[in-house]
Amino acid sequence: MDEAEQFPLAADILRRDLYVDDLLTGAPTLEEATRLRDESIALLHRGKFNLRQCASNSTELLCGLTDQSINLQLQSSDDKTLKTLGIYWNSQQDAIIYTVKKIAIPNKITKRIILSEVAKIFDPLGLLQPVIVTAKLIMQQLWKLELAWDETLPANIHTAWVDFSSHLSELHNPAFRRKILSSKSEKIQLHGFCDASEKAYGACIYLRSTNSSGEVYSQLVCAKSRVAPMKKVQTIPRLELCAAKLLTTLYRTVMEALNLRIDRRIAEIRQATNPDDWRHVQSHENPADQLSRGQSPEEFVRNDLWRTGPSWLKEEESTWPTFKIQIPTLDEEMRKDSCFTVAVNNHEILERYSSIDKLRRILSYCLRMKKDNQFKGIPTVQEIRQTDQRIIKLVQSGSFMQELHDLQNGKPLNSKSRLLSLSPFLDEAGILRVGGRLRHADISHNQRHPILLPKSNHITNLIIENDHQSHGHAGVQSTLYSLRQRYWIIDGRNQVRKIILRCVKCMRAKPPTINYIVGQLLKDRVTEARPFSNVEVDYCGPFYMKEKRFRNRARVKIYVAVFVCLVVKAVHLEVVSDMTSEGFIAALRRFVARRGKPSIISSDNGSNFVGAKTEIEDIQRLLGSNEHNTKVHNFLLEKEIKWKFIPPSSPHFGGIWEAAVKSFKHHLRLILGNVLLCFEDFNTLVVEIESILNSRPLAPLSSDPNDPLALTPGHFLIGEPMTSLPEIDLGDYTVDVGSVVVIKNDNLPPLQWHLGRVIAAHPGADGIIRTVQVKTATGTFDRSIKKLAPLPIENIERTIASTSSEKL
Repeated sequence: MDEAEQFPLAADILRRDLYVDDLLTGAPTLEEATRLRDESIALLHRGKFNLRQCASNSTELLCGLTDQSINLQLQSSDDKTLKTLGIYWNSQQDAIIYTVKKIAIPNKITKRIILSEVAKIFDPLGLLQPVIVTAKLIMQQLWKLELAWDETLPANIHTAWVDFSSHLSELHNPAFRRKILSSKSEKIQLHGFCDASEKAYGACIYLRSTNSSGEVYSQLVCAKSRVAPMKKVQTIPRLELCAAKLLTTLYRTVMEALNLRIDRRIAEIRQATNPDDWRHVQSHENPADQLSRGQSPEEFVRNDLWRTGPSWLKEEESTWPTFKIQIPTLDEEMRKDSCFTVAVNNHEILERYSSIDKLRRILSYCLRMKKDNQFKGIPTVQEIRQTDQRIIKLVQSGSFMQELHDLQNGKPLNSKSRLLSLSPFLDEAGILRVGGRLRHADISHNQRHPILLPKSNHITNLIIENDHQSHGHAGVQSTLYSLRQRYWIIDGRNQVRKIILRCVKCMRAKPPTINYIVGQLLKDRVTEARPFSNVEVDYCGPFYMKEKRFRNRARVKIYVAVFVCLVVKAVHLEVVSDMTSEGFIAALRRFVARRGKPSIISSDNGSNFVGAKTEIEDIQRLLGSNEHNTKVHNFLLEKEIKWKFIPPSSPHFGGIWEAAVKSFKHHLRLILGNVLLCFEDFNTLVVEIESILNSRPLAPLSSDPNDPLALTPGHFLIGEPMTSLPEIDLGDYTVDVGSVVVIKNDNLPPLQWHLGRVIAAHPGADGIIRTVQVKTATGTFDRSIKKLAPLPIENIERTIASTSSEKL
């Protein structure tokens, strides 16, 4: 300011205490206040500004002022309060007053009404925070339920709000002294308190002052509160850390606002404070405990601890709590190691990402950095597997803590454990798996003993989402079937259903369903037959592809013929270039060449199928003419194809193929979107969708882990689901000593390969035999079992007799 040198006191006050056109300030003595008044009036007069409407708790301070309208009004009125900047001040008591009017309870209480009433409680200093936290928690419940603004509240929340609001009028005119210092204070301290619960956390600051007579005065300065975040699962230690950080921020704000010399403070974290300043306070002596749990208005009115702090603040420091928080010091190497330990072992990092693949990669880099101190190169398969194990163990430690503790100490599970029926055990890596009774089943280890995952867990949801998307946005059954080849999710069906219901692509693509009474299954559907001996066929499309050879050519139409086996529901897909009889016959010929000739084909009355039927009958008549011999005629009669049509305009008669067409379109639409592919890529995608459709379960999945997985169409075609990963079993390659084997030779035809007898085996470190010593007519050699073919035991003597020229 230009006049700061002449009016230093007023210049400092105007910089600090002037809010727009309101000057709110004070002084400890009448003499200092008078000087401050005179300097402020003179300084503002230099700028042609005139102070008016002055008010004070001292009438002597206003003597000589020409404008005392506001203060005279206060002295003559029964209401001694003055509202400024949203705060009521009682000049006679020199206290801050809160006015809360009684809330009328309407017939219909909604989220809009509650938010409006809560917003009316103006509390910039946080002096009413214990009560306001209760209102915040009610609002948070409404957000969790995702209620509309004018939707009726659930009964429990309605009751809670009515009980809260009916007592809110008890907060009318609670007074807090504006003067927070004792007279002639010689020693001033700031004391901060913080606390957290699973619902909320908060911090409050008290000013402790001691005068020359040794009298101690303690008063609440301000407070802040926060409700616990509802998007992530928060641990109590993390919320306690959030409370400490909030206290640090609040302390800095108070220090900037108070023009006082503080002898000692207890507020900040780590760098800003001395660790010795931090002490543990019991809950009943911690005023911030009321911020973390909330209070009703009637409890708050009787709360003396909140206004003045714990009683020991007014006593000597020797009586204060002595339990101090120990904060260890870390050197640089320990700090680095600790950083990565927190990153890899902290449950919080598992909540940060929405993709399981991304989480695996990031944690793999963290583990690599901790081990080798370098990030170069993409993660290897081994690193991803190790990271995956670490993630699973973190998830299980958070959800199955008691079960893990019991199993690690060799104790039986508690009779009330939810995992008791699953007979869980810990594998070599310390991962919790399902026990069951399938140990000797000829299936993979993961299917015999799937990994246990909790329900309603972020990582579990990411794994479900990943399988759902990688299988072309498959339905509940197919996704759950894929998951159970490795994992056993608690309440898995409902968890998968929840994830699929919130899948954006699936929700946008799924049309509304119409319920109706279905008819009886046809005889062809319930009669045993080989796959694709009795099929139904339909077209779907048109789809569009691009010509790879012609850059500027418009997109080309293309169709897909869908063949469905009526017996095992297997699906065969063929890409067809056009809707002509020639195109369909070509697709039918490819189908017959790969799946065998069917006995019956059913379809609708499309013109392409009618034409195809006519040409097929012509071919059959030609093949059955007298020009062919009886042998060929009888063979063709056995393989004759019979064609059936459903009634015109009755697609519901072909429900099974319509369902197959719908499923195919579902996967194609979600995977392809608006992308235009060339013929090779489109055909590849169609075949991959075919494998997904043939890997769906034919029956509902059992909730008992001892039951095997349900059959799929793939079991009838190749013996297992099309999308299952083969597990290598090296035990099948064991060759016993004394076995007679054929020694393979790539340079000779098979009938000229030599015979030999195994005389010694060389097992590896894992006990698996991969190399043996073989004795032949020309000598003894070491050979890999990959180059040997064991002969049947019962044919040894016959084989030796027929190859007498080769003596063993």
